[in-house]
Amino acid sequence: MVPLNCKLQQLKELVGQHPAFQNVTKLEKLGMQYGIQVLYVPKYHCELNPIEYYWCHMKQFVRKHNDQTFNKMVSLIGEARKNFEDRQIYLKLCRRFWTTLIAYNDGKDYKQVLQMFFSSLCKDNIISHRKIVNTNLDK
Repeated sequence: MVPLNCKLQQLKELVGQHPAFQNVTKLEKLGMQYGIQVLYVPKYHCELNPIEYYWCHMKQFVRKHNDQTFNKMVSLIGEARKNFEDRQIYLKLCRRFWTTLIAYNDGKDYKQVLQMFFSSLCKDNIISHRKIVNTNLDK
């Protein structure tokens, strides 16, 4: 039963308690069985997902050393991983991740976080991600 003088926040809490809104994914259920909490990070925010930096390092290494043959590319994948471990790049990535979390917790916005790591030229007004825009077709 909903009280007559119910505020919006109270109504949201009541609705949120309904079983239909208790969404738990299969991945979360599996994690719970093993005592692991699954956290979802926002799309297109590599600063909150350290593995994205790992993939970036791997791709850069392969791109830099590749001679455009498939066999060379395959062998470079293992070399890239070894390079990542030998140079302890994971320490930098973990430090960057935690610094980002602290910055967001301190009230910094997306633009300020980007500028912290990359450059004051970074912009926060991204129009689209991974999308081809055909704005010049009508001209």
